[in-house]
Amino acid sequence: MKRASVQEPAEFEDFVSTLYLAMIRLGTPTVERLVREGYQADEVRRAARVLVNRDLVVELGRDSWEVRPPEVALPRLAATLEAQARVTRSSARELGVLWRRSRGGDQEPQAVGVELLQSVDDTVQYMQAAVAQARTQLCSLLDDSPATREFLLRAAAEATAPGNGSARGPDLVHVVDIKVLSDTELLEALEQLSRAGSEVGVVPAVPFGAVVADDTLGVVDLTHYPPDGAVAFVLRRATAVKALNALVGAARRVSTPLRISADNPDVPLSQRDQRILALLASGATDQVIARHLKVSVRTVERRVRAVMDVLGAATRFQAGVLAGRRGWI
Repeated sequence: MKRASVQEPAEFEDFVSTLYLAMIRLGTPTVERLVREGYQADEVRRAARVLVNRDLVVELGRDSWEVRPPEVALPRLAATLEAQARVTRSSARELGVLWRRSRGGDQEPQAVGVELLQSVDDTVQYMQAAVAQARTQLCSLLDDSPATREFLLRAAAEATAPGNGSARGPDLVHVVDIKVLSDTELLEALEQLSRAGSEVGVVPAVPFGAVVADDTLGVVDLTHYPPDGAVAFVLRRATAVKALNALVGAARRVSTPLRISADNPDVPLSQRDQRILALLASGATDQVIARHLKVSVRTVERRVRAVMDVLGAATRFQAGVLAGRRGWI
């Protein structure tokens, strides 16, 4: 039976899939054998070139091929397509920013390798684009800015979305100003990111935000400050990105890990006291702990003293050290 000629792109893609199945069934397919199956020789050769480019079949000679083991070839093709999709999604964010800016009229000339951003939304979009583009490591240094808040909430939502977390991605590191912990919603977001595999650290003060993808893309977030023109910078110059990465790395080395509390029956503390201990070890103040637990500061002070007594600690710092040694946090 002679098959109809394939003209439309969608029809051709279906034809490629059908031909691939026929090749698998034949084992060592040739044009001659496929023509006997009802395929047209020219279209077989055309579709076979696509399959060769996708590394699903190997050309043995003119008009003959060997099919690669599907259980090896198909996952490899899927990984390639997923990587391409990831780049496309991240590019969409950047191109969207450029599209909106182009509709706003003429812009001032910018230095090569440096872009100025004019809004919080554009800043968050580029911060997310950095996450999507990271291949090895994504590091962020975050103050209590409007962009930080939106970025962390979106990152936590993506990290906990169904289907995420199964594939191995880049190492994710977030170092935050301790003031960020004052926001209950952001603390919950950070704990979600930590449970999803991100490294989360806390430092006493962060002067401005920064997100760095490998050594290729950096975003400097200034949305914490009163707007005066640009509210953020996007860096692509290698030297500037590496310097920004070094700054974030220095903050990471001196940060205190965010502790995640759990109702551990092996720990001789109530669930609330375990929560207090975890927040205390992360550097949270009594005021921050009271806000999260919805109790008075006086209650927190009493419970902290009780936890220190259980541990035999003379100071809060010593309580954190002793709790860590005992595996309580």
